[in-house]
Amino acid sequence: MRVPRIIAVYLLTVFFTAALISPWVYQGAVYLGQHVPMFSGWGIGHVPFDRYVSGCLLAVGTVGLWPFLRTLGIRSLPALGFRLDNNSFHLWSVGLGWAIAGLIVLIGLTVGIHDRSLQLHYSLHEFAWHFQKAGVTALTVSTLEEVIFRGCLFGVLRKGFPFAAAAVLSAVVYAILHFVGHPPNPKIMNWNSVS
Repeated sequence: MRVPRIIAVYLLTVFFTAALISPWVYQGAVYLGQHVPMFSGWGIGHVPFDRYVSGCLLAVGTVGLWPFLRTLGIRSLPALGFRLDNNSFHLWSVGLGWAIAGLIVLIGLTVGIHDRSLQLHYSLHEFAWHFQKAGVTALTVSTLEEVIFRGCLFGVLRKGFPFAAAAVLSAVVYAILHFVGHPPNPKIMNWNSVS
């Protein structure tokens, strides 16, 4: 039971630390957005609080990976299932292709059922700016999430559980972080704010 206990301590530490620092990060971002001209155009002071909580969870989880993996005795990428060989690029390309195809289908469905609409009135410069902004965010967040959830968490869970249980547990943790409803922003944001 050593592996499940270490995973539980890691997850509790990540959640607790992120919950403690999120209000401070949020207040700092609002201050920068309102008082520092360099940051005023970024819109960071207008981002909902739950996005800062998610960002803090991801940041704390990433910083905590090294001691977490060292505690479990994992000291190499192949030990987590990451491998670089002649077939890796092919597998990566196939996975990327399926992800793009899924995104296209999802966009088509949401536009088809009129849940979303395509905004085609932007200039080429505006399209490029939005594409760059979304692309950098998507690449950064998706890479970190894949490393944390599919690589580290799932790889570690496979050492203490059967394959199916490890897959379900890593998916449950991912779902809790992404699909649980977000509370509204508190009217006053302090370290002890509740909503």
